[in-house]
Amino acid sequence: GMGGSIAAGAAVLDSESDGVLLMPCDQWALEADDLQALVASWRSDPTRIVTAIAGGQTMPPVIFPRELFTRLTRLSGEKGARTIIEERSAIVTTVFMENAAFDLDTESDLRQLVRIDA
Repeated sequence: GMGGSIAAGAAVLDSESDGVLLMPCDQWALEADDLQALVASWRSDPTRIVTAIAGGQTMPPVIFPRELFTRLTRLSGEKGARTIIEERSAIVTTVFMENAAFDLDTESDLRQLVRIDA
């Protein structure tokens, strides 16, 4: 599941890295400006978790600080890193990112993408 995939990636992170950006490949509407806003917010305080928010919900992409790398390696299952975000809510900063709400999980999502691309 997603948690195991994140854990595998986190296990090989360079200990010199200050943070890690997690971004699923199915968020087709994200643009460079969205990611630049996320990174700029994180750079202002690299000890914080910085995550996208749209429709009142936090969602990827998200940047985790180095202090949470070990915790990321212990993830498993389908939930991904949401549990860490919930556990560490006191250090979470959100960046409004409307484009993060669009992903490609269902056939309906695919039809929406095809209509937009046409």
